[in-house]
Amino acid sequence: MRKTPAIIVALIVLLATGALAQQNMSANSTAKVTVKSQIVSADFFGQIPPGATPEVFAPGVVSIDGRTAERISFSPDWKECFFSVTSPDYSAPFKIYHSTRGVNGTWSNPTIADFSENFGEGASAFSPDGKRLYFVSNRPYPGQMKNWRSIWYIEKIGDAWSQPQFLSRTFVQPYDISYVSSSANGNIYFIGYEKDESGKTVSRTIYRSRYFNGKYQQPESLNAKLHGDKAGFADPYIAPDESFLLFNWNIGRCISFHKNDDSWTEPIAIEDRLGSIPGPKWAMSLSPDMKYLFFSNLPGPSSVKGYIYWIKADFVTALRDGGTPK
Repeated sequence: MRKTPAIIVALIVLLATGALAQQNMSANSTAKVTVKSQIVSADFFGQIPPGATPEVFAPGVVSIDGRTAERISFSPDWKECFFSVTSPDYSAPFKIYHSTRGVNGTWSNPTIADFSENFGEGASAFSPDGKRLYFVSNRPYPGQMKNWRSIWYIEKIGDAWSQPQFLSRTFVQPYDISYVSSSANGNIYFIGYEKDESGKTVSRTIYRSRYFNGKYQQPESLNAKLHGDKAGFADPYIAPDESFLLFNWNIGRCISFHKNDDSWTEPIAIEDRLGSIPGPKWAMSLSPDMKYLFFSNLPGPSSVKGYIYWIKADFVTALRDGGTPK
């Protein structure tokens, strides 16, 4: 039996090795694509969802150099989002930006919402059912006091939004209003800025207006129930089921849990959960599924940008249940 020349054997081994390598590379490439498709979320502008470390949200689309963005809110069907924008030094009036998600899953470039072009307004938040978008505005309203802001809303009618509607004369109060949010039962939470004659803020109060028999009730201060004074509260955001409230306080960013007797737990500091992002943090909000928490940072030096950040929010339920995030 004749022996196969050594050069032919080497050639056969080389070709087989190459084919095997090509096959492995193809398999590995497929695996990488599969993993990527699992972790990239079309619900959030194609971003990779964060873990326990905050990430800039949608850099170059939502979070952009040369402006400050805050209080982002997504509709429950993940088809729309709104957020507020002003200049880095806050000299420009806030405007509400809007983006929609197309049938192919891509988001439109955020632009100023049609209703927000002529007034200073922001701090918007969807109602839990997605049928309303609440926001604060300095547009004229009945009984307006000192050009202070009050609560307005737009309502979803089919696939379109209504013109802005003034929420209620109940909110014509001797204070400036901001950071409105609502619970599933219709209750409204917001911050009231009490000011002196010069316009300087002298105290900040978190208010709740209950929705009962089709009417908003007189706003009640929650400061005492939250175990604090009148000076240090800001930026409340209520959970849809009213089980907890996110807010700013003198000790930083906090959460307080709602008890069955309508009392609230002592504020729990969550500042350390939000990472070492430079600048004070503010304007917290949640994704509709409550899996992610969003917040903004106040810009300062040139190295501190006014971006929106997001982080996995499993620590919220862990705090409520007395466990640790998984």
